[in-house]
Amino acid sequence: MIEKEYDISGAIVFWSLQPTPYQAVREVFTEMGYADCVPNPRTDRSALENSIRAVYGTRNKTIVSRKQPKRNGVELVNIERSTQRNGYITNFGARVLGSRVKADYGFADEGALTEEFLKLKARLTTTAVGQALVVVLEKMDGMTGLKPGVYYIPEHHLKRWKELAERVEGCREGNKITTARVAMEFQTWEQSLDLPDPEAWLAQAETARTGATALALDIPPRCDQVMAALAALVDRVKNHNLGPNGKPTEGRWLAAVDCFAEVAKCWLEPAIAAAGPLYFAVPHASVLVKAPTDFSNTVFPA
Repeated sequence: MIEKEYDISGAIVFWSLQPTPYQAVREVFTEMGYADCVPNPRTDRSALENSIRAVYGTRNKTIVSRKQPKRNGVELVNIERSTQRNGYITNFGARVLGSRVKADYGFADEGALTEEFLKLKARLTTTAVGQALVVVLEKMDGMTGLKPGVYYIPEHHLKRWKELAERVEGCREGNKITTARVAMEFQTWEQSLDLPDPEAWLAQAETARTGATALALDIPPRCDQVMAALAALVDRVKNHNLGPNGKPTEGRWLAAVDCFAEVAKCWLEPAIAAAGPLYFAVPHASVLVKAPTDFSNTVFPA
């Protein structure tokens, strides 16, 4: 067994982030010597698909990739739902040509799609910014396996971390990186989290979806507790009791989103910040229409 000892006179850190301009993040990280920690910009395919969602919505629609989508693009398909058999009609097809979105089948608002495409290409997702921060933490001898979404930075790197955190906050309004100095032994702090059982939350949400009862969660009073609880919830859904296809079941995924929506009523920014990995683990695109619309639209604003 490998054991490590850490000087606990440092700080616990966690964050709530917004999609952030790529160039601004790159400049900050490069100036501070962490250029290799910055992820690549969003791919053309990802930006194309998300621009279509932003412009045309997701209700009764899905995006289907063509063969070799990097070159040939994707199609927006309308879903006509019925009790016997759904119908599927291609609305339009589109691909990326240079820095523009070009419709090659049907009609699409190429100007609006291109505008949204360029916006998406120009900014990093909250997940990407968070991943970059985690890589820096590891370079600073930080601990990244404490609780999901909660990290530790040692004292001797604390001043430099605070400088980076302040500059990343300045890259986009709404970015909030919390650095809480440790005033107790880590074991005591860990025990003080007193987190709810994520499986109990999921069970409550699944019951509420049947209409048997309203969803009422015991939401922690502190932001670090909320972030840790939501991260644990995502971990349970993504990695436990999966369906035959290796993905979360529809019931558990929807229950988790319901929990996020409930938490967002009093902790909006932490809920948005933690929701990205959950939405990336969606069992299939059609289940999105069953998720709470208001919360989904907040996570992925049009």
